[in-house]
Amino acid sequence: MNQRPMRSVVVVLSLLVLAGCSAGVNGPTTPSGVAQFNGSYNFFFKYPSPSGITSRTLTRYLYINGGVVTSSDGLSSGSVDHFGAIRFQTPCPINSSTATWTGNMNASAQSGSNFGQGTYTCSIAIGGGSQDSWQANQTP
Repeated sequence: MNQRPMRSVVVVLSLLVLAGCSAGVNGPTTPSGVAQFNGSYNFFFKYPSPSGITSRTLTRYLYINGGVVTSSDGLSSGSVDHFGAIRFQTPCPINSSTATWTGNMNASAQSGSNFGQGTYTCSIAIGGGSQDSWQANQTP
């Protein structure tokens, strides 16, 4: 019986361990660099209404911890990567569908001053186009 394939796997895993890579052996890890976005954020968004474009601000609504995005009401779920690309879902703000929010988070050089912005779409269209936007500002 040829032992080479198994030996190759052991060698590769050994090299990964020496290089500091887990290769999934120790379970999931927090992606490198996402902790820079950790914190709570005030959340501002625009949406269409019968009288035009309306906006709303939710204080300390959005939370980011270790790349995981949640919200104070428990209805948001998503993620942010180490580049700041963010994607999360919530109930749509004006109908019974699901809203998908995408954008970019920015890490500020000043501690506690991160911010982000982007757009969202609801699975049942709401007709706001580029006006369906959001912003987030980190709270102290």
